[in-house]
Amino acid sequence: MKKIIANTLIAIIVVHGLSAFGLAVPLDALPVPTDTLVRIKSAINTGGSGKCLDVAGGLTGTGTPIVQFGCHQGVNQVFWFQRFGSQYIIKSALNPDMCVGISNNVHANANELVRLVPCRLRNYDVPLGVRWTINNNQGLIQFQAVSPSVDRRNTCIDVGNGSHADSLWMQLYYCHTGSNQRWTLN
Repeated sequence: MKKIIANTLIAIIVVHGLSAFGLAVPLDALPVPTDTLVRIKSAINTGGSGKCLDVAGGLTGTGTPIVQFGCHQGVNQVFWFQRFGSQYIIKSALNPDMCVGISNNVHANANELVRLVPCRLRNYDVPLGVRWTINNNQGLIQFQAVSPSVDRRNTCIDVGNGSHADSLWMQLYYCHTGSNQRWTLN
């Protein structure tokens, strides 16, 4: 019963964005599978600039850019995670059939741009291009692409050059420990 209450409380905090409590919710604390809505905030932007992952323009079509933008209450900054084995897909609250991913479902190369793509193929398989592994280091999360790059190096969602610019298109880049590849869930 205590676990159910704790999970419900976490869900309420995340859904209502009660970040005023200063709570970043680690992914392993969320119920799995989860339909809990979250905002994904960049670790480099947790100070005054406060940037979140954002579906550009609130559009829902295939190829719509995933950018960083000042955090606000819009649904285009709301996502939820769905467990797929030991991996996750990141669904857009704008359209649950669209996920954060790459257009090339085969190779997650460095400098590949992150965009909205269908969560499932016509045969209902979940493509590699929308699957992520989650590395959780002291409450900061790194999203590593499941698809390998052509050169067989791991790539992660990255804020290019650690920029604080609004509307900057998120990219994949070789995984490292820099804050421009670290995220919190709010």
